[in-house]
Amino acid sequence: MSILNNLRKIDLKLIAEEQGETIPDNAKIFESKKLIKNSDAFQTDQEFVRGIVKSIVEDRTTKAANEQARLELEKIKLAQLEGYRLGTTKKIFPDCDVFQKAESTSLGQYKVVKTKPNDRYNVVKVGSHEGPAATSTSADHMKPWTEDVAA
Repeated sequence: MSILNNLRKIDLKLIAEEQGETIPDNAKIFESKKLIKNSDAFQTDQEFVRGIVKSIVEDRTTKAANEQARLELEKIKLAQLEGYRLGTTKKIFPDCDVFQKAESTSLGQYKVVKTKPNDRYNVVKVGSHEGPAATSTSADHMKPWTEDVAA
């Protein structure tokens, strides 16, 4: 099995460049493989070429994984921004002192009326329940309000 099998066109072009060869942009994959196989480096030291292939494939897969991770992070950030936009209804939890036991109950249903810097929001009370009519809170004290939460 040849070390050049299952490589992309761009990979073949990079291998040729590492060997000092130039492949035209309009060259077919078959022509690129033929040029590399006929090169002096391939004829004399296939392990060197194998190392180049391994390095190029690793670089490509690493870049693809990094890009995928970056896209996933962007999706998460967009979902967070979407979740706290104006007019959305949230469940607000009270601030608790470090020395007090954290309360598991929320202050109730609140509606986001203004976004502020540093993940802070102005909210107003929806319905009649305990808690202030209007307050300012941070994103870490807010959860989505669903009918399951209300029960």
